Amino acid sequence: MLPPHELIEVFLLEESRKVDKTGCISLLGTIFEVQTELAGSKIQVRFDPHDLSVIQVWKDGQRYEDAKPMKLRDPKNRPKQDEPKAVMQPPKTGLNYVELLVEEQKRQTREAQGAALSRAMKEVNRS
Repeated sequence: MLPPHELIEVFLLEESRKVDKTGCISLLGTIFEVQTELAGSKIQVRFDPHDLSVIQVWKDGQRYEDAKPMKLRDPKNRPKQDEPKAVMQPPKTGLNYVELLVEEQKRQTREAQGAALSRAMKEVNRS
């Protein structure tokens, strides 16, 4: 009588794969990552074809860390070739700085005109 974990291993499929230079293998149309030290090596993978959550990696009778599905980046989030990689967008404040500058210029002009009028009135009163 075999324990359940050993019985499961009896029915695993075993296939040979060559690990590419990036440390990846292809299995049933899915890319998996293995330890990078196995790059360029021929390995054996043991797996249940109905459950690819555990892919055992073996080489020369020694078991290595299980293969993991490769996580691909979303190409929509990839920067374009002509864009700098780290583009910092300023936070949106809801302020229109051009309008603020125009209002400040109008205020300063009114103050200057008011001061000029005040000086002119003082000169008229002195005369």
